[in-house]
Amino acid sequence: MQKGQVWAVVGGADSGGLLVREGQDLVSAQLPARLETGAVVEQVKLVGGRLNYVKVSGIGPQAGWVSLKLKGKELLVASKSEADKCSSGSIVRRSDLDGQSLGPWPAHAESVSTVLFDRFSWQRPGSAHSRRLFSSSWAEARVCCWELSSVEQRTPLLLWELPVRGLVSDIVAISSSSLLTAVSANPLPETGSACHQADFKKRVAEQDDQLGSGDTLLAWNLDLDEEAASATPHFLQKFPLHVRGCHKLSVWPGPSDGLGSGAPQLLGSISKDVLCVSRISPEPSCSTEALIAAWRADDPYGKGTNTTGRHLCWESTESLWTGDEAGVLKVWDVSVPSSKAKTEVRLGVSGLSKILLCPTAGLLIAAHEDGIAFVDTRAGQLIRHQYTKEPVTSACLLDGENWHPVCRSGL
Repeated sequence: MQKGQVWAVVGGADSGGLLVREGQDLVSAQLPARLETGAVVEQVKLVGGRLNYVKVSGIGPQAGWVSLKLKGKELLVASKSEADKCSSGSIVRRSDLDGQSLGPWPAHAESVSTVLFDRFSWQRPGSAHSRRLFSSSWAEARVCCWELSSVEQRTPLLLWELPVRGLVSDIVAISSSSLLTAVSANPLPETGSACHQADFKKRVAEQDDQLGSGDTLLAWNLDLDEEAASATPHFLQKFPLHVRGCHKLSVWPGPSDGLGSGAPQLLGSISKDVLCVSRISPEPSCSTEALIAAWRADDPYGKGTNTTGRHLCWESTESLWTGDEAGVLKVWDVSVPSSKAKTEVRLGVSGLSKILLCPTAGLLIAAHEDGIAFVDTRAGQLIRHQYTKEPVTSACLLDGENWHPVCRSGL
């Protein structure tokens, strides 16, 4: 096989990964770390059954020599699909970021609430390699776009700032030229007093009820006029799906769902009053709707309750998980016209901050203020809690297999 062939590690699960050596010889020095199952590597040289590689993704040494088979059992398999991913401009390999120290930098005056790496290929005129990062500040009602290609400058370049019509709850890119923003009403406090701060959530809810039709979910066109002195995305469409502030967006397939680099097909969105699923148009424009409503469930967490659905996670094109502030998880079958969840799991925790799925393991991970909860998605049951000293504010999946909790540490 030729240089550049991509291999996926399929063996070593029972031993903590594949043994990696510095050289081709089986008696050469062994590296301290192992190349774990699920890693993806790129071929440098193949000599007999020994592979000299550089790592593309996963956990393990960045480079070394490994065996393709052990006692007739395959340890690595050639992966055409992974090769396609690695050659695509839509997916950024971790190795592409080696040597790039791009932070911290003053992105927002207020706290940063959302960070989104652009999953689509994009190129700025005059730049051979470009990638974008979107950030938003909930309190500022503002979205910023940064170019991460300027390695020499070591500071991301601000491409544009977008004032949004409300408090920014979430952002998601649905194409290389279209961005969605989920917003809530923006009740400006009269003073900075503790009284007004304590009453903030109530005033947000009250003003959410006064929003106009479609003011909570907005689409923006990212095709800018490069010759303009101050190019800013222009408003494209608004969608009358939610009334009481749209809190969370989730696309299928997501960047880490293992389904290649194709554009997302479905959008899940949730608010106090409704849970929606919409089909995403491949090329939205002024004359073409970016979202086409496909399914909805009114009052997903009940009327007259104090909790609001704030978290979304796709399991498949037919199954969508949601979570509220009180730690109640629900599974919805979005392939049938029903407004009732098919499964409900009560975690018995508060301050739910993130839910995410590891489909191959049949596991849902829920981060909350007391730690992490693990849920068996096939049985729809809580497995256990892992309690932590600090609140877990987020969590992410690495390569769809390994998860890493991010704990609050004064940031």
